[in-house]
Amino acid sequence: ASRVVATASGTNNVTLRALGADEVVDYRQVDWAEHLAGQRFDVVFDSVGGRANWAAAKARGGVLGRRGRFVTIAGDSTDPLGEPLTKGRLVKSALKLLGRKARGLLGQKYV
Repeated sequence: ASRVVATASGTNNVTLRALGADEVVDYRQVDWAEHLAGQRFDVVFDSVGGRANWAAAKARGGVLGRRGRFVTIAGDSTDPLGEPLTKGRLVKSALKLLGRKARGLLGQKYV
């Protein structure tokens, strides 16, 4: 059985529960890392960012299970694999995808 915990402002509690959250932690009222300390999750999906918040949670022992995964769509990283999305990077990625599509239409293999 899975358990879904969401962090959001209290005004989103009803909506998140309707979407399937078993528990909603109001980050404006409670330190989510402290509240969830000792619990282990298979996946943490971050849509806000906040490397400082994540580092603080890790410093308290973290919330990921042994094989847990942290997934983010936020661009506040300075690591090469998590650089913020710029117009240049977006254009470069789009051109790569278009090139792959064109090669595929021509029957060429690509990696």
